[in-house]
Amino acid sequence: ADRIVGDEDAAALYAAARATQFAPVHEDNPRAVRVSSYEQMCGCSYRAVYAVGCVDGFVPARDAFEVVSTDADRARVRETGRRAFAAAAGKASNALMFSTFSKAPLELAERTKMQVSRVRMESGERVATLRPTCFLGEAGGAAPITLGGQALLADMGID
Repeated sequence: ADRIVGDEDAAALYAAARATQFAPVHEDNPRAVRVSSYEQMCGCSYRAVYAVGCVDGFVPARDAFEVVSTDADRARVRETGRRAFAAAAGKASNALMFSTFSKAPLELAERTKMQVSRVRMESGERVATLRPTCFLGEAGGAAPITLGGQALLADMGID
């Protein structure tokens, strides 16, 4: 079915959810924006890919850094994240951009499993200091150039 009407049974809802996740159909519209996980990009290609939230803990998952895990477990999590990240980056045909951020409220960082580098106080609030995903550093010269927000605005003549 193309639409959910409200009288579907559990099996029909499950089938619809499964089809959406594992065989997505995208309209052929050059102005369309598709938001998806790295895994959902399999089999697709895009003119531009914007990977947001590229911080350790999101990509790779925080388990890649946990000291209570074994070296093998950390390596497995890191390699899984690396493959998904690289595959998603490879989907861009014209433009590839990564966004990252360096701090977040500590409670949010913990709840969303970001890898916290340091905790400090700002205006009476506990703030987590974060790092960009380690995969950007591993890419070395192959990684896209880095341009901060103010420099980007100045380059575009919007200062």
